[in-house]
Amino acid sequence: TMRAAIDEKSTHASSRDEPSRAIRVLIVEDDSFSFLCLKSHFDQIGKSADSLGLPRLGFVLTHAVSAEDAWALCSTTVFEIVLVDLRLPGLSGVELARAYAEHIG
Repeated sequence: TMRAAIDEKSTHASSRDEPSRAIRVLIVEDDSFSFLCLKSHFDQIGKSADSLGLPRLGFVLTHAVSAEDAWALCSTTVFEIVLVDLRLPGLSGVELARAYAEHIG
């Protein structure tokens, strides 16, 4: 099944601290622990940019647990970053990556 998007915008109250740009990320991962690790990394990237004096980055993460779910999402949404587990049940991550590359041309 497909999981809903997880909004990773800043938790600070000030509008000055809001992300300067939201980056859409699709994570195709059937293992929930691996997904949580990746989510944590994106949280840290957003916070680290601020501490380095760079514009705050915001990520909108979408999680798909299969290549088929990911393909359905990719047909309706443009993602700036797509991370794919290579070993997925059903259609493999490699097959998904090839199909997506052909799709975006």
